[in-house]
Amino acid sequence: MKTYTALFVLAFLLSYLSTPLLRWILQRRGLLDSAFAAGPHERRPVPRLGGVVIYLALLISLAALFVPDNVVAGEFRAQLSTLLLLWGPATLVLLLGVADDIWGVNPWVKLSVQLTAALWLVLAGVSISRLSMPWGGVAVLGTLAIPVTLAWLVGVTNAFNLIDGLDGLAAGVAFLSASAIAVTAAMVDDKIVVVLTVALAGALLGFLRHNFNPATIFLGDSGSLFIGFLLAAAAIVWQQKTTVAIAVVAPLVAFALPVTDTAVSVARRYLRGQPLFTSDRQHIHNRLVAMGLSPRRAVLILYALSALAALGCILIARGHNFVTAMVLVLFMVACWIGLRRLSYPEFVEVGRAFNRQRAITRGLLEEKAQELRAAGNLEELRQRLEESAGPLELDEVALLLEAAPVAANDGLWRLTVPVNGRARLLLGRSPDRAEPALPLEDVGRELRPALEESLARMEAEVATLGGAWAPPARRQA
Repeated sequence: MKTYTALFVLAFLLSYLSTPLLRWILQRRGLLDSAFAAGPHERRPVPRLGGVVIYLALLISLAALFVPDNVVAGEFRAQLSTLLLLWGPATLVLLLGVADDIWGVNPWVKLSVQLTAALWLVLAGVSISRLSMPWGGVAVLGTLAIPVTLAWLVGVTNAFNLIDGLDGLAAGVAFLSASAIAVTAAMVDDKIVVVLTVALAGALLGFLRHNFNPATIFLGDSGSLFIGFLLAAAAIVWQQKTTVAIAVVAPLVAFALPVTDTAVSVARRYLRGQPLFTSDRQHIHNRLVAMGLSPRRAVLILYALSALAALGCILIARGHNFVTAMVLVLFMVACWIGLRRLSYPEFVEVGRAFNRQRAITRGLLEEKAQELRAAGNLEELRQRLEESAGPLELDEVALLLEAAPVAANDGLWRLTVPVNGRARLLLGRSPDRAEPALPLEDVGRELRPALEESLARMEAEVATLGGAWAPPARRQA
């Protein structure tokens, strides 16, 4: 434990003390986020490339383990080959981020380099070869191991990149995630993962002092991509060496916020028919700020949620299948409540489609349409139409023939639907009603063909009227 503590403190001090120096160098070189550039950081020029500090602090801290002579340092040196397997691809991702921070990199080039780094790691023997189920048992992936590993590495890498939208958010969330992985790895005595994540947590905390609102330096893509890739890779190494039945679930919960934000973004863009790789200002942190929270308060709320996720990761690692199931249920409930509170319009519409009351009302609408089709004459048709007002949440419903007048505007929302060219279906609803299960357009769309069928059968009776049928009937529901 003393070695881990010393490693954490060393990484913290290296990051904390060297960040001002890097900031000064970047300011002299003009490597700043412009105050006039589009994006979340628009208030003033701030240096980026903070990932370089994290990388160097981590590298020097790990190199210091060659000095002491104890169990942890000995195990580290014995498993140095495992660390080197991670370090090469992680360095490639860091260089990708540096290039993007300085010159800008095409999104498809970024994705290609990330896939290359992930494949490099897979070919070195680091992959997810099995999935341990929360209810017990193990699923061997076989040929699916490579695509699953690539998806995990690239997905988590970009997840941490996507949440880097407010001062200190990505660094703070990564610190909590690294801490959770360190604790769970310590439970199964996986020293190489503990050493890596403890040092990373220390470097992140030291950097966070300069990155928290108001930030004097940003992580940049160099930091967010490097951190995301390293944490994703460390989770795979831990998963390979542990026999705990939740070796995949625990890291997923530890990365809950970035993974959820990425999943929500992909789902939103799919529902809107937008390219999945476009950027927007609708991430979870953006929505919190749009709801009126200050950036600092939004970040603190997301810290709290990430801390709860980290605790859930630890509980899963300590517990058994029942604990795992309970944590996952709570996680899904929290996601559902959170999405409702954030009021994403795409999910509101999807939620309406699965609303129970909407399903009931749609069933009633189909019943009423069938009743209209079965009407024997115009009077029976009119009566059945008026009887449909209450169940369909209408305040007015009428069938008007030819030039029958519509009632004066009395505050109702009205929709007129042409029927057979000679008639009109009039629907009205008070704006004071609570949100109805079905809009007027859906009601009109369903009732129109039923009325057309009935009026076609009653063509002779309609012809004898020679004009308007009757004034519209007002129905109070």
